[in-house]
Amino acid sequence: MMNRVKKMVLIMLSAILFASIPLALAFRTNPPASEAGQYLPESGYRKVAADYRKISVKYATIKQNNAEIRAMKVAMKVRIKEIEARIIQLKQQNGKGLTAGDVAEMKTVTVNVEKAKSVLQASSGHLNRKVSQLKEVKKSGDSAGILRSLEEIISIQNSRINTLKEINKNLDDMKKTLG
Repeated sequence: MMNRVKKMVLIMLSAILFASIPLALAFRTNPPASEAGQYLPESGYRKVAADYRKISVKYATIKQNNAEIRAMKVAMKVRIKEIEARIIQLKQQNGKGLTAGDVAEMKTVTVNVEKAKSVLQASSGHLNRKVSQLKEVKKSGDSAGILRSLEEIISIQNSRINTLKEINKNLDDMKKTLG
């Protein structure tokens, strides 16, 4: 009989204890700072949710920019191969080579392309440093810092896209010169 009473008391105590835990969680308004990073109590959960929506949009933009950069690099390589093939073809033609003006124009375009390529290489290193910084900020859980890092990465990507557009435009000009 005593064992039965002890069991019932234990069951009742555990039921009360476990029943009170969800109630305490339901009435909790501010999570600890470790759960939400830089949590601002006056703005509530909406601020954190809005930051994560912004972060996900930034990640989608970065992914889209990466795809565009890859496609532009492939297009650049294709243009270079076409130009090389056209130059070889012109050299093999009897008496119909490049004029001095064409050669001079091609040299200036080549210099411009090489300058743009060096800018791309420099921005690649800068981009890698920003990605490393992003990883560090993500560990701290600072959503505002994550947004800043993502915006910096997007800015670098946009400059790379503009540089690739410039390179491809110069290569197109060279193709027109070659005929």
